[in-house]
Amino acid sequence: MASASCSFAGGPSEDAHIASIGRCTAVIDDDGELVDESYPLLRRAHKSVLSLTFRVLLLFVLFATLFGGITVGIWLVIEAERLEAPVVSREEWGARPPVPGGTQPLPQFPARYVVVAHTASAPCDCAAGCAQAVRRDQNYFMDQLRYADVGYNFLVGGDGRVYEGRGFRTQGAFARHFNNRSLGVAFIGDFEIIAPPRVQLDAARSFLRHAVDSEQLAADYKLVAHRQVANTSSPGEQLAAAIRLWPHWDDCYRTC
Repeated sequence: MASASCSFAGGPSEDAHIASIGRCTAVIDDDGELVDESYPLLRRAHKSVLSLTFRVLLLFVLFATLFGGITVGIWLVIEAERLEAPVVSREEWGARPPVPGGTQPLPQFPARYVVVAHTASAPCDCAAGCAQAVRRDQNYFMDQLRYADVGYNFLVGGDGRVYEGRGFRTQGAFARHFNNRSLGVAFIGDFEIIAPPRVQLDAARSFLRHAVDSEQLAADYKLVAHRQVANTSSPGEQLAAAIRLWPHWDDCYRTC
């Protein structure tokens, strides 16, 4: 039996070349087009393959771009969460030395509670302004209340920095009957009506996370608002509402 074969008529030009398709031989030019227009079915099949290939490549590029963008976005969020909020030392913000013998070590170290307060004063949003605000708070505690030092262990500014107060190992002086087991973290500003800016909230959360990582704060610490352990409106309604959504928040009142 004679084998079936076919050949596309029409002699090739100098720029054309021979391509085999199955058992058929076609003359195709350098642009990938059939030279002979008398075979429309083969021509359409050739174009369909090219069109399908282009669509698949386009979909792949679009998917890779979308997936890559999402992946990069997630990575940036995770890395931002890992960043430690800068801590401004007492020397850097110009602290007065504490009254000699007026402070005492924290009896329970690392602290098992974090008490969030606000200073109920004007907010700050730059390094110079926040340093001035911390000095103002220290003067209030030492000159008017006659305390040995600023009452809080740390203060968080609207500039995204954390300012060292009494530090991790010294007992605070702002939440009576609770200072000996807690770390006092005060947000600079008044947050009864206006919520703290995102940068201030993020700085506090980052600070607490790294305090745990560095073993300066108990890993299973409980987070409470100042009003939960003392007769005060601190840290303001808006800040109190915000920290209720944070990890470690504890729904207790006075008996924490």
